[in-house]
Amino acid sequence: MDINIFSRINEIFIDALDMDLNNYNKRDYEDPLLGNKFRLEPRDLLYLFFEIEKKFGITIPEQAVMEGKFDSIKNIYDIVYNQLHART
Repeated sequence: MDINIFSRINEIFIDALDMDLNNYNKRDYEDPLLGNKFRLEPRDLLYLFFEIEKKFGITIPEQAVMEGKFDSIKNIYDIVYNQLHART
């Protein structure tokens, strides 16, 4: 995991949801954010979506959202990583 990307994602989670990802195990990163562990609401994911696009200057593919891939910390990280590296 690129620590710089993860740190920036974590800042977004802290600012938007008062949720520090460093308080969780790396295994937790694969759990659904809408599940019992994180208890986020769909509107929280929507807010994260827009904040991540804005802060990273990327466009999250609509297909990723439609396929339910914007659903865990790991998947969000993967999307951001792939979008950043697609530009280079």
